[in-house]
Order: sequence, then C-alpha cells, then structure tokens
Amino acid sequence: RYKNLIGVTLGTGFGCGVVIDKALLTGDNGCGGDTWCMRNRMNPSVIAEEGVSIRAVRRVYAEMSREEVSNLTPKDICEIADGTRPGNVKAAKEAFRQLGQVAAAALVNVLNIVDGIIVIGGGLAGAARHILPGMMEEFQRPVGTLSGEMFPSLQSEIYNLEDVTQRAAFLDDKDIMVDVPHTDKKVLYCNHRKVAVMVSELGASKAISLGAYHYAMNQISK
Repeated sequence: RYKNLIGVTLGTGFGCGVVIDKALLTGDNGCGGDTWCMRNRMNPSVIAEEGVSIRAVRRVYAEMSREEVSNLTPKDICEIADGTRPGNVKAAKEAFRQLGQVAAAALVNVLNIVDGIIVIGGGLAGAARHILPGMMEEFQRPVGTLSGEMFPSLQSEIYNLEDVTQRAAFLDDKDIMVDVPHTDKKVLYCNHRKVAVMVSELGASKAISLGAYHYAMNQISK
C-alpha cells in the first residue's frame, strides 16, 4: 500500500528526502525535500532548522536551565532527560519536545502532499523517545477557519510506530470490500486514511549508502 516515503535526518541540521511511488524526488530545480528552510513554528521569522538541530537542543536547554552547555553534547542532554546524568531534567525534555514540535510543523506541509511514511534518522534519532511526543502533539494540533470551525491539520490519521499500542492500531486493517454498482464484482476500499512516523534502525550512513546505490542503479537502467 505504501509507495511514498519521507526520510528525515535530525542532527547538525534538518534534512529531508522524499520518495514518491518508489522514485526519489529531485525536483525540476534540484529541490527534493528542503524542509530546513521552512518557517519555524516557534519563530516564523527564522528557518525551521534553527529549531531542529543540535544547536537548537543546546540553546533551549541553556535558556531553560541557565546552565553552561559548552561541554554538553546532545547525548549528554538526552541522558539528563532520562535521569541518568545530573542536570535539569525538565529543561532537557523540553529541548527535545520543542525540536519535535518545530520538525512536525514543517512535516505537516509535506504529509499533506506526500501522504506516506516518515522515517527518522540522523545523530539525534537516539533521543527519539523524547522527540516523538512533541512531534505527535504538533501533528494532532487542529487548525481552523475564521468562522471558528476546527479540523485536523493532517488529512490522514497519524500513528507513532515506536509506541506498541499505536503500532497495533496502525496495523489493524479496517479496509473493506465494496460492491461495484451494476456488476457482480467487489473491490477493496481503504476507508481508513493513515500515515505513520518511525525511527530507522539502519543508521544514517547505511541508509544513505543504500539509497545512493538504488538511485544509481535506477539511473543506469534508464
């Protein structure tokens, strides 16, 4: 069923690549997934990458904790959020939650055009347990009209596949067979529009290598 993919890297910057119908989107002008320069949910006058990057995690943690962070890595801040390293737990969790919110606000725009699966990788993916709650919160934030009517910002329901309960709900098949009028045939009707976000188990280097190889082979075959 799923032939579209949104690959996201969270690390030094906010990277994104898009696959549509099993083909890498390259654009007519080399633009194939530039989420990094979209508007920042927290500060619309700056780019999204200012809120979705290693420097963003360190900045938010420093602002909230009022601690010196020059020697702290994102891994250190993740360990603080886990409670396994001394530090401000609330500030650490909020740093990753805000990153998730800013990333999701940009990815909502992508998902409403390419309704596929989001796969997260990159150096910050190890902190996904602290990032995904903020992402899901933003994905589910409604939008409205001037008349006050509210509706979901996504046209499909989204699931966090890293959560056991949500994974089970996503895999629950609600598609049904329906009659084709004036015939004796039936067709499968997908009556549950759903997309999902998950974390890559390959690692960024291996995933990029496999993608580059697949892309090169496709180009040769043409």
